[in-house]
Amino acid sequence: MEKKILFEAAIKEFSKNGLKNSKIENILTEANVSENEFKKEFKSKEDFFLQVVDFGTEYLQNVFDKIMNSNDPTIVKLEKLLDEAINFSLQYPDLVKLYNEITNESDNPYLEVLSKKLESISINAYRKIIEESKEKGEIPHIENTEFLAFCLDSLFVITQFSFIPGYFQERMKVYMGDKYLKDPKAYKDEMIFLISRMFTPDVEDTTY
Repeated sequence: MEKKILFEAAIKEFSKNGLKNSKIENILTEANVSENEFKKEFKSKEDFFLQVVDFGTEYLQNVFDKIMNSNDPTIVKLEKLLDEAINFSLQYPDLVKLYNEITNESDNPYLEVLSKKLESISINAYRKIIEESKEKGEIPHIENTEFLAFCLDSLFVITQFSFIPGYFQERMKVYMGDKYLKDPKAYKDEMIFLISRMFTPDVEDTTY
């Protein structure tokens, strides 16, 4: 049994129907996996679901680690993270839809666990970037690391959702048309310019 194929089929099913309404038989048919093979590997639908989520978060963790462990300047790290956010949405739209779906299921018993699992990856990265920037004197005017980390993550999350078909993409069209959907690089350049202003030291006004 090829797990990658199985997980990709599961991502499509879970992103479309959520945990509660998804059917394992649909996933097995799509992946050409027998029920016996499935039961040998997974204890339950819920166990399988959590492993599917881990499949996606492992990819994200590797991406974040590679960028964060580099010696790049702060703004370059942020630019690379934004690049990855856009590319991730373009390459794995169903996985982004899955995260959106599961975080909107108020009756999902794993909601708290999933939110901590997903957000811990990004919050640790953003905290590190912000603290490094403070040490360099790049953002002396911002003291609240957690608040800035939340704002950065919110920008990146909305970016991911805006590059997959759905409400947030239509929302972006209302504001800016489809210019940036056709040219993701232009979107990245605009966003990095705005973010870079947060990472620019205060300059004393010497005008009289």
